[in-house]
Order: sequence, then structure tokens, then C-alpha cells
Amino acid sequence: MQIPQTIIDYIITEMSAIVGFNGYGIAIKDVDGKVVSLALSESGEREFWGLDDTVGSKFYFRQNGNPSETRATAGNKIGSCGNEIIGRLPLKLVCQHPCESPAVLVDYLKYALFTTNFKRVNLGYDISDIRIFPVSYNAVPWNVYELESGRDPKTLVSNMQCISVDIVLQYQYTYSDKCKDFSICRN
Repeated sequence: MQIPQTIIDYIITEMSAIVGFNGYGIAIKDVDGKVVSLALSESGEREFWGLDDTVGSKFYFRQNGNPSETRATAGNKIGSCGNEIIGRLPLKLVCQHPCESPAVLVDYLKYALFTTNFKRVNLGYDISDIRIFPVSYNAVPWNVYELESGRDPKTLVSNMQCISVDIVLQYQYTYSDKCKDFSICRN
């Protein structure tokens, strides 16, 4: 998950510059249905990233299915290395914002997402052919609120608009000498 997290971190930086507020990612749903960070904090807990009408504007990417990997076939290979992988990660981009129209908010977030330029970035891994495929979107605030928070949609009493955009992040990478070392904690 380090490689897709690196890509999402770059996307968040690019999107935040366009939309003017911060993003988070990659989030997951915990056993209680709360949207939390994938990584543990220093205290050993996962940080809450879900919808919260006391925070203002924000967006996050939440894992929306299982990641998958396949070996690149000879016709899809981009180099001479024999270990090229095509990775896919289904994600849900969720945004909350006090906007007058959820439809405008959906288009604004899709614009910020799909105009991300990957050609000028060096992510530190041998990654190429990054693509974002749109799947669907939801511009009904109380529906998104219920799906993301698990709470009754009638409890959404603020003027906060909530939208979501389902995507699939696809990328190709090679385990090679150009890759950063993966460090894991050892006891």
C-alpha cells in the first residue's frame, strides 16, 4: 500500500492547491464503521477522518474495495525488467464543503482530480502510467452522509454539502534498483 499512498499523497497536494482546502488519504472504515486513517498514530490509534460538520471544508480518499495486482503482459511492458506489475485500487473521494450546490462541488472536485499532472513528478519508486478511471458519483448530501458516517441522515442539520466520487486508481510499477527501500519496524 506504500506505492498507492505515495500517489494519493501527490494527488492530494495537487488538488488542495486547486480547491483551497486540505485533503486526507488513504482512509478505511474501521470495525465500528467510522472512517479512519490507514496508518496508526504515534499513540497507536487511527485518526478519525470521516465527515464532521464542525470542521469546515475537507476531502479524503477512502479505500472502496480490495486492491488488485496483475503481472504486465509483454505487450503492456514499458521496460526490460521482468517484474512489472499493474496495480488497481478502488477509491471513494469524499468531500464536505458549505457550498450552495452539490452538483457544482462534484464538478469542481472532479476537475481538480482529473487535471492532476503526473508527468513532472518523481515519486521515488519505478512507477509509470498512472491513470484515474471514473466510476460513479453521488451528489445527494444526506445519502453520502449516511453511507460514510453510518448515522441517520436526519442528523445532518448543518448547511454542509457532502458528495462522493468513486474512482479506480491504476498504476504500473517495477521492483527495481530505482525503488526506495521499504522499511518496516522490527522488534
